[in-house]
Amino acid sequence: MKFPFYSHCVADPTPNSFQPLYPRTKWIVVALGFFTAALITFYWLLWFLARDIAASFNTQAYYEYEEAFILADVYLGLVAVAAAISLCLDKPWAVLLSATAGSAGLYLACMDFLYDLQHGVFDFGHSTNVGGGAVELFIVLYTFSSSGYALGWSYWVIYRRMVKTSL
Repeated sequence: MKFPFYSHCVADPTPNSFQPLYPRTKWIVVALGFFTAALITFYWLLWFLARDIAASFNTQAYYEYEEAFILADVYLGLVAVAAAISLCLDKPWAVLLSATAGSAGLYLACMDFLYDLQHGVFDFGHSTNVGGGAVELFIVLYTFSSSGYALGWSYWVIYRRMVKTSL
């Protein structure tokens, strides 16, 4: 199946005329995808094996809130890995997967950030678990920055292909 704005990226039979499908900056998105999946896995292992380190609060309501994210985090991790693998293989749908991972990450980061602000998770002076607050702060900052980068990179690649195609 050929996508209209990828058709010019097919290998030409003449030597040294192959145009790569994605720019070299794809390796940043690949690294972010694999690191994001590893981070999500590490967080949930920490949550179930050493909850006192990861939890900002020690209440049943907070535990239930955090555990509501499991499915969404698994989805984000799977899409991030699928995007990373697709980019490694230069598949045309990789840019769609990286945009999907970026938008899913931004959505989760917004939900997490708002909850943390509303419940004083970042109030390190009065927090019952400063370590949990620091973990949450890292998660929110990392998720905003990596998801924003993946989404921006995806837009840049699509825009670049559309401009080249229309010339």
